[in-house]
Amino acid sequence: MSDDRVRTGRDVALVIVAGAIALRWPTAALIALFAAGSVVRWVDGRSWTSTRPVEPWQLAAGAAIGAAALALALGVADPLVAGATARSVEWTQVTAVRGSAGALVTVALLVGAQAVAAELVFRRWLVDRALDAGRSTWAAAALAGVAEAWVAGGAVAPRLGVAVAGTALGVIYVGAGRRVAVSLPARLTFELGVLVLVWQRLV
Repeated sequence: MSDDRVRTGRDVALVIVAGAIALRWPTAALIALFAAGSVVRWVDGRSWTSTRPVEPWQLAAGAAIGAAALALALGVADPLVAGATARSVEWTQVTAVRGSAGALVTVALLVGAQAVAAELVFRRWLVDRALDAGRSTWAAAALAGVAEAWVAGGAVAPRLGVAVAGTALGVIYVGAGRRVAVSLPARLTFELGVLVLVWQRLV
């Protein structure tokens, strides 16, 4: 068996275990997967960092993509889901943020840390692994998106949304030269934007 197949099997097994943990402790599953990914990349002679510097335009482009995705979700996806299910979209499970600036800051820090960990795990590690195994850009992005949905925990509908978003972020990641300099700002802008809207009681 080739070394590449062994590495792929190892990484798949780690994701499966993390998904099992996520059935009860999603945050702990992400932390465990980040720790495992750190060890794996070290063993493979890699690190989380990129040798190429981040360009300011990449950060700006990522933020613009995240803002556009949030606007699209609010203006199109939210009404469609509400009309189809007769239920409003649950934008966050952390309802303590509503009207509380202190809770907003605390939760925003946690969301930011989770976003960084998730982009490194699912893009920098798993998308790279799929690409190195010969998968196409879309296939690699989709595989990592499915892995992210598997580890996300919760009901089926939210997981589908995670898979779609993760696939899109994977395509963005590859398009940026396999760097999180665009996908991470996009994710942060979207997720922190949702928190601000919830804080202001706008959603």
